[in-house]
Amino acid sequence: KKSPSGILHLAALDINRSEADPFEAYSTNVLGTYHMALAARDADIPLVLIANPKTGPKTILEAISQSKASPNGLSYGSTGVNSSQHLSAEMLKKATGAP
Repeated sequence: KKSPSGILHLAALDINRSEADPFEAYSTNVLGTYHMALAARDADIPLVLIANPKTGPKTILEAISQSKASPNGLSYGSTGVNSSQHLSAEMLKKATGAP
């Protein structure tokens, strides 16, 4: 059985649609992300990239390119300092030379 090595989660409602329909926003932004995280867990995928579908990267290579082009470097969220997400992002930055 093959499993993906990563997941790009690109689904989200923008702020205008979210304010107009809070239930749809919750269903898409919260429950969609929750179910994606469960699928990643069940497939034993340790890291998930979630990006804004309008402005975010579509691939990890785009994320690296955007990071290198930005004076602020890679912007990411994690569950805390020294968490697996934090360390993975820092390792990605080091491996790619991204700021």
